[in-house]
Amino acid sequence: MSATPLGRFARLAANATWRDVDWARTRLAPHAGKSLRVEVWPLAFAGFTLRITPDGDWDDAAGVDEADATLRLTPAMIPRWAAAPDKSGMALDLDGEPALVRTLRDLSDVLPLALEERLAALVGPLAAHGASSVMRALAAWPAHAAERIGAGLAAYLTEERPALLKRRTFEEFGHDVSALAARIDGPAGDSGSAA
Repeated sequence: MSATPLGRFARLAANATWRDVDWARTRLAPHAGKSLRVEVWPLAFAGFTLRITPDGDWDDAAGVDEADATLRLTPAMIPRWAAAPDKSGMALDLDGEPALVRTLRDLSDVLPLALEERLAALVGPLAAHGASSVMRALAAWPAHAAERIGAGLAAYLTEERPALLKRRTFEEFGHDVSALAARIDGPAGDSGSAA
């Protein structure tokens, strides 16, 4: 079975990102021959498998039946990753062989720095830092928006709650209206109509 286009792109991107980062390739080299299954949820057809080479690079592993680790990329992961980019490895939905998972989490923690360094080689350090800052801000926006909405809702419920009418208040109002209607229709109302 041949590699999917997404798998080929991921392999090329991963190898380009870590190409000059010797310590990252050194961390991956002991796991040579092990494979990582990447599942892109909810798109089941978009999954692919990569294998670690002896020199710490990534290679296609389309024919592997059982991967040593599985990474699930979900929309819910983006806000967690954006909220703590320096702890992005903890935000990953990653399971499998513990030593491999630990290594992948460690590499993920420095991935934003590696990407910024690679971008700096293309466009210069100031432009790369600016672009990275904008990307981090855009990625953090959903988490920030959710936080602000939660804070607004909490403030509304705590500060405005005394002004909100409760069911008991409506029931008391209904009893008062019934009592008033009974007084209007009572004996005084009957004597007034007789006169």
